[in-house]
Amino acid sequence: MSMGWGLRGLLNFARVASKALSIVWRERAIAVVAVGGPTAVPFFLWTRMLGRKAVFIESITHVNMLSRTGKLVAKFGLCDRLYVQWPEMAEANKGTMYQGVVI
Repeated sequence: MSMGWGLRGLLNFARVASKALSIVWRERAIAVVAVGGPTAVPFFLWTRMLGRKAVFIESITHVNMLSRTGKLVAKFGLCDRLYVQWPEMAEANKGTMYQGVVI
């Protein structure tokens, strides 16, 4: 299974990471909250490097297991809190929290 990290993938990541730094720096964000999606990764990288808080909310569509992004931010400690939207997910995934559903 390919992760899509060819030259095009790396260039796209660099572009998104540059834009993320610009936004986090310009907005003087004290925290970044992301709901699902791989775009969270570059934002969280800069957020952590700048000593700010990061919160990841797993998509409600993930019922049984974390998404790739959820696994990545959990494994590398890129977020301060990782919320899931199903109680069973919190029981099955160490370090996650269930506090209800995001509407």
